[in-house]
This record gives sequence, C-alpha cells and structure tokens, in this order.
Amino acid sequence: MQLSFTAAFLWLVFIVSAVAYSIESGLVSVNGNKAFDIVPDSEDVHRVVLESVREKVALSVVLKGNVAEKPHQLNFVFTDNNGLDYATYPLFDTTKKTATSLILVNKIPPALLSQERVFVYIIAADASQKKGQNLYTLLAELVPSESLRASVNYKKPLRLGALPEIHHQFNEDPQTVKPIVPLIFSAIAVALFFVLIGSWFTLVGKSLFVANEGIPFKGGFLTTIALIEFTFVKYYLGATIFTTIFYTAILAGPALVFGSKALKALTKQRTVIEAST
Repeated sequence: MQLSFTAAFLWLVFIVSAVAYSIESGLVSVNGNKAFDIVPDSEDVHRVVLESVREKVALSVVLKGNVAEKPHQLNFVFTDNNGLDYATYPLFDTTKKTATSLILVNKIPPALLSQERVFVYIIAADASQKKGQNLYTLLAELVPSESLRASVNYKKPLRLGALPEIHHQFNEDPQTVKPIVPLIFSAIAVALFFVLIGSWFTLVGKSLFVANEGIPFKGGFLTTIALIEFTFVKYYLGATIFTTIFYTAILAGPALVFGSKALKALTKQRTVIEAST
C-alpha cells in the first residue's frame, strides 16, 4: 500500500514537471561571441560587462514542458529589481522550442544603463498553466562599465512627491503713501495758512495784532495750524500714517476752539473799527 502511494506521488511529480515551463538549455552571446551557457537550476549568476552602447547581446533559451505552442506571455525582462523594467518580445521556434532575441545595448533605456547592475529574466506564462507552472527565472546579470554609464549621461526625472518647503517672503504693508500725496497736502496747508493771514489783514488791517482780549486765541489758532503743517512735513519725511493721524486728531480739537474764539474776536474787532469810521 505504501509503495503504491509513493509510486503515485512520483508519477504526479513527473506529470507536473512535464507540463510546467522550465529551461532545458540556453546561451548568451555578446557581439556574436559566446559569453556563457545557461545552466538550468544553477545557483551561479553569470555576469557580462558591457563596454559600449554599440554592443549587441543575444539570448537563446530552449524551453521544455507544455510548449507545443508559443506561451501566451514570453518575455526577456531587463530590470534593476527596483522598479525599472524593460521587456523584449523574443522570436519563438515551436519546432525547437527556442526563444531567441538580439538586443542592441543602445535600445536599453538609459535609466537602466546608468545602474551598476542590470538583471535579465525570462518570463514564460500561459493562462492554461496552473499556479507554479509558469516560468520566471534569472538568466544573467549585465554590468555596464563606468565609461558606458558616463556616456549615457542620464538624469533622474523629478517624481511627484514631497518637495522642499516653500518659503515665501510677503511684502510688508506700506508704512507711508506715495510721496506726492503728503507733498500736495503740505502745499495746500501752507497756501491756506497764507490765505488765512491775508484775509485777516484784509478785514482788520494793522489792528490784527493789536493787544486785546483776542490775541491769545489768534496766537493759539496760528500755533495749532503751524503744528498741523509740521505733522504733515514729518509724514512726508517718513513718519507712519498712524502717527500722523494720531497727532492731527490731538491738534484738531484745540484748532477748532482757538479758531472759533479767534474768529469771534476778529468779528468783534471789525465791528468796532467799522463803528469808529
């Protein structure tokens, strides 16, 4: 009973191995010269040094298993085992069960040729095969020379991902307006000041500064006007708008009080002058 079970198991293993894709033999050549034979199930990985982009690498692999027809997927894959892959589609001879491909080194993507090592795999797969019956095996290792990597002159493209933090320098809020604005206001204030003095002289003549009860108000009014003009000049010279508004607001109250008292005094003085004439 035990012997029959063992025989059945060995027969099953033989059937599976006969159906599964595998390598019978193979050959790797460079520029028409044999580099090495591909030995099935070998743990040794043969290396081929590539010196120039003008070189040619020939791959020939004889398959065994259920290969009466070309497998649905049959590729030689060049990869860095880190996400960079390049697949070629070999010719397949159904009679000899052989997959062959001639690869020009200059056709291999520069991203791969810039690597220190390029691994070459064979893939043979078919939808009719069960799990474990498809083939994915390392055939060889290509080693681009330093001169070859330098001639490729490959630059890694910028990938989407985290980028350095952007530091933007925002412009500060303007502390003053354009110089022409305070200059115009200062000119207007000075002009109005002289217009005011002229109108007072026109009204009361030489009696403008005659000592009387209105002199303090006239002096106070003229002083506040002069201080307001001085505030505008300081603004023009670089003081902030907020400082200008603050001092102008402080001076506005006294200017109104002194102005009102001064105008009343002038009116009274003019009445006296007109009555005396």
